[in-house]
Amino acid sequence: MTQTEPTSTDRAPDGSLRATAKAVGALLAFAAGDALGWPQERQRAGGGSGAAGIAFKEWTRRAGGRFRSHDEVIRAGEYSDDTQMTLAVARARLTASDWRACLTRRELPLITLYQRGAGAGVLRACGLWRRGTAPWAASEPQTRSDYFAAGGNGAAMRVLPHAIWNLGATSPTNLLLDAFHDGLLTHGHARALVGGVLYAYAASTLLQERPTLGYGELIDTLLSKQEVWGAIPVAQVDGWLAEFERASGPFPSAWSRTVEETVTLLKEARAGLSQGVLADDREVLGRLGCLGPENGAGTITAVAAIYLASRYAAQPRAGVVLGAFLFGADTDTLAAMTGGLLGALAGPTWMPAEWLEVQDAHVLRRVAEQLLAHT
Repeated sequence: MTQTEPTSTDRAPDGSLRATAKAVGALLAFAAGDALGWPQERQRAGGGSGAAGIAFKEWTRRAGGRFRSHDEVIRAGEYSDDTQMTLAVARARLTASDWRACLTRRELPLITLYQRGAGAGVLRACGLWRRGTAPWAASEPQTRSDYFAAGGNGAAMRVLPHAIWNLGATSPTNLLLDAFHDGLLTHGHARALVGGVLYAYAASTLLQERPTLGYGELIDTLLSKQEVWGAIPVAQVDGWLAEFERASGPFPSAWSRTVEETVTLLKEARAGLSQGVLADDREVLGRLGCLGPENGAGTITAVAAIYLASRYAAQPRAGVVLGAFLFGADTDTLAAMTGGLLGALAGPTWMPAEWLEVQDAHVLRRVAEQLLAHT
């Protein structure tokens, strides 16, 4: 049944959305943003948005790599590796007491067999896990070097299940460690890891039952809580720390430096919000780095999604569409991560009927409920 209005069971006595509606909204809107933005990733400038931009479309992508190249038809509403990886993390959390072992022994190795659009760094790491080798322990120096240079958003875009799983905890410590320890399974650069931790903390903040969100409140909260999400995490994981410091220098310094870079981005986003209706979103997102050569960095995409969620909290559909059609950006991941935050804030009721029927919508609903049932 398509939900169009909040029911009485969706609302707490103070008028805020209950956690179930928020968790379902987060995963559905994430997948919808992914499906909406994926076809736009390699489109030319001037592609349609506006009213037509809310519709999923069928399209054809070139897949198979250099030696098995072929055309693959993507049906309207189908999602990319962003949602695939998110569901892989959710399955690991739901089916095993040791979710990291489940990810590295089953889910990440299997990703190589069914992935749709995963980046080279993720595929390389998953291929190593398929052979039973941690990417930071690879025998080839170049492979280890590539891993520690991987600062993309592939770590940040899959942490929503951790935020839902840890909802209701008295401290964010476990959530932040989960996001960090998940991210390092495929990405070794601090920009990927800080981006994942920041996004997890932002999603957790919005998943809390609350009646309203003030304009810019999320960014102000993140800036005021820098010492929480930006704390140097425990990094004693199967020799990872020693290999990181061999490749990139002292871990505390690299982490703290990247946190400061991220704070600068958050302040830039807050400055953009301060312009109100006069703000040029493309210009602001360009200053954040969304339109440059590092547009897929974990910290950049996380802050950009936080900016869009903050700016369009009262018009969530518009925020997702803007991310999906931002020419020059990593549109599928930006729209997905924006959708995840807006769904965590407002549940699913603002979503067009078509988005509520995104690929595997019934699975996403059930997974959200099961993740939350743990809390």
